[in-house]
Amino acid sequence: MTKSEALGELDGYRVRMGITDETGALLRNRRSKTRVLGSTTLPLVWDDMREVVLPSSISRAPSKIGATGQGTIGADEWRTFCTINLPITLIYRWGTLPENTREYKILMNFMHLVTAVKLATMRIVTPDRLWQYRISMHRYLTSLLELFPGTTLTPYQHMSLHLPDTLTQLGPAPSIWVFAFERANYILQQTQTNNRIGDSFNFYCSSIHLSFPNVEELAVTLLTRFCCRQNIRALFASASLPAPLHPIVASFFDTFQSDIRGTLLSDMLALQEPYSIDAPAEEEVRAKDHVTLHNDILRPLESWIQLHDGYRVGNTSTNPFAVPLKTLEDQGIVYKEGRSSPGDSQVIFKLGDKDAWRAGRIRQIFKHTRAHQGSRRSIAQTFLAVDEYLPLSAEHAVLDPFRKFPVAGGRLFYNKYEPLPVILTAEDVVCQFAFIRRSFPGIQESVDFAHVLPLDKW
Repeated sequence: MTKSEALGELDGYRVRMGITDETGALLRNRRSKTRVLGSTTLPLVWDDMREVVLPSSISRAPSKIGATGQGTIGADEWRTFCTINLPITLIYRWGTLPENTREYKILMNFMHLVTAVKLATMRIVTPDRLWQYRISMHRYLTSLLELFPGTTLTPYQHMSLHLPDTLTQLGPAPSIWVFAFERANYILQQTQTNNRIGDSFNFYCSSIHLSFPNVEELAVTLLTRFCCRQNIRALFASASLPAPLHPIVASFFDTFQSDIRGTLLSDMLALQEPYSIDAPAEEEVRAKDHVTLHNDILRPLESWIQLHDGYRVGNTSTNPFAVPLKTLEDQGIVYKEGRSSPGDSQVIFKLGDKDAWRAGRIRQIFKHTRAHQGSRRSIAQTFLAVDEYLPLSAEHAVLDPFRKFPVAGGRLFYNKYEPLPVILTAEDVVCQFAFIRRSFPGIQESVDFAHVLPLDKW
């Protein structure tokens, strides 16, 4: 191929991709910023952000993100906005449009990216997930070039295609990312200093034959304050803390503990065993701590015990008393009853490895004691009574646009519950979810839907 032929092919490609016209003039200034959401769609996102119900562990994005005066947006806030808020609104608004519209194509492109991000940041890496990540990221980059002609892929976008190789060698992303260092930088930025910047500055000054006294004070001050803070936290968290000080522990952590939301703390507590912070010890349980379980809960509990302990119906009576618990904490996530905390009561659960995930709202958390069959010992176990959302009928399920994105879109349920609650243990709970009420054109207005978006990190 000659030089003129190569230039002709290049000119033809630029015309086909919409970069230039037949005369070679640019059709769009590449320096101009393309507004994808704009002044019409962004306010709809803000409206949904006010309506969506989120767990307390999720860092919310600024209420009018994208507008002026919202300040610096943190990494967790961007993550919430891009993986929760935008999918909730854009799929609802654009997911039912014809496939040849630009909005639908932009939605598909964006959801390929969100799917890739969610797969890449899971705490468990599998060959299937890595393969799905490769497909999603490749589709995102390919459609990006088609939607925005003249776009040049960056080195970071190219390296993202090689991320599965890194995860295969080093393990899941949460074990190697730097949220801990980001939080440390934030803490350092909040610490008051006297602007004496430390030994690195002193070393630089000595290299150019200058001398400044006491420039190491900043590093010493930061280290001293950090050690003091950690020692105090360890003291108040220790079992050896004198009994007279126990009443002030909760007040101490409420006053001095940092924001408990976000990715860093969630990762730190991910492998922690489930426990309830207000559960009395066995020897401390008294008759007045017990309540009588409602029959709607007692009946499913009896079925659960019969299934798991092998009791035959009629052979034993189920203990109708239980100790109510305000919270259950598992893997860094706090679960509460719906009447006290709607966001923390929303759970995704599975009953069996092959069972499809289901959604519900915690009605009650309680500790129940039962006799062990064939012995005199008793079994104390914590349960969750969960009101399960009704799944869509086949007729309505085909109209659900969120099901087009099984990893990052969630799905719709009817916004009402099954007649009886489901009895769960902590092992049955998969994660919490984001919730927002929805209605759809073409379906009778009396039908109220619930969009459930799982926040699974496993």
